[in-house]
Amino acid sequence: MSSRQAFTASILSLFATLSPALGDVTSPAEQTGATEVKALIAQLGDAKFAIRKSAGEKLAKIGLPAYQALEEATRDGDREIRYRAEKVLSVIRQNDLNRRLTVFMASLDSPEDKLLPSWPRFKAVHGNTSATRGMFVEMQRAEGELLAQLEADPRQATDLLGKRALALAQDQNRLNREGISLPLGQIAAVFFVASEPDIKPTSNTVALLLQLGTQQSLRAATVAAGSSDKQATERAVMAKSLLASVIARAEDSALTQAVQLAMVYDLKEGLGPALKVLDAPPRIRFYLQYAMLVVARFGNDSHRAVLEKFFTDTTLLSTTSTKGVRREVQIRDSALAASVLLSKQALKDYFDLPENVAALQAAGTPSTTTLNVGFENDERRTLAFRKWDEFKAKKAAEPKK
Repeated sequence: MSSRQAFTASILSLFATLSPALGDVTSPAEQTGATEVKALIAQLGDAKFAIRKSAGEKLAKIGLPAYQALEEATRDGDREIRYRAEKVLSVIRQNDLNRRLTVFMASLDSPEDKLLPSWPRFKAVHGNTSATRGMFVEMQRAEGELLAQLEADPRQATDLLGKRALALAQDQNRLNREGISLPLGQIAAVFFVASEPDIKPTSNTVALLLQLGTQQSLRAATVAAGSSDKQATERAVMAKSLLASVIARAEDSALTQAVQLAMVYDLKEGLGPALKVLDAPPRIRFYLQYAMLVVARFGNDSHRAVLEKFFTDTTLLSTTSTKGVRREVQIRDSALAASVLLSKQALKDYFDLPENVAALQAAGTPSTTTLNVGFENDERRTLAFRKWDEFKAKKAAEPKK
């Protein structure tokens, strides 16, 4: 079922709900109305532009009662009638949506609650408040077709989501050059659909969606998490939750993006993707630091072994220089630093830290800078790893709680 068919079905259902006792009886007024609609549709193909234009405006004003006849007119043999009928239908849909959304926002228990596609799904996850309704209205305005398809046919919604993800990624590149951000409602809608259990996005679709995690509208919304404005705080929680749900679905090509965004937004849902990255290290080894940092931030003692398996990896990641002292940063050094952070120890007990790194750990600020620490020689490196072994032995000797 297409989104237009879904909309038509909902309209017909609404008519049935509002007029349950009418049966097959058609009143004289309704017969007159149907006759007028039929005549106006015929005028959509008139040779005179003014008549065609006037007929379209009158049909748009009639609105939903003309909807079914206009739907049939989109299959008329006259190309002009087909074209203008579709244009009028577009206006009617938009006008009806505006009306329905106005009713929806007026109360926490409105007649539209069961009629707006996907609202029951969204409410079940995010609750029913003025803030959630406001967000959903933005989503409906931006991606109404996608939300309607989610309700009508999740399999087709999965396909449509893939197309929307590609289109938005392309839009993002253009808008970034112009210094414009995608609307938050649009980002929230595609994130929400991607997170639904009966939607099965490909890893490439998830990767494209995660590219939207850098949009300024999303960043601005999440910054409001500490605001005294209750609605702004609720929106921030929703925005982070929607992003987190997409991060949790990351696989394959989407994993490194998921891990980076989890670190930027401080989301525990990045732990799963981070463990997958460490289980199958990417070709670009620098991404390992992001994964290690997420494990250090959200992991527990059971994840120490995941980091310790890199203690023998001497691959060079980078070199640093502080006050004339050159240090090499190997993968094993970053793994040790992540292990120290995971175990709530101080990095300065293992590394000669630059002041900025010590300050970052003290502030609890997640950053790969805290893992980009190394040693000036192997002698110092050996001492640090020996200290770790001593820590492990001490922990092992502690009585079990």
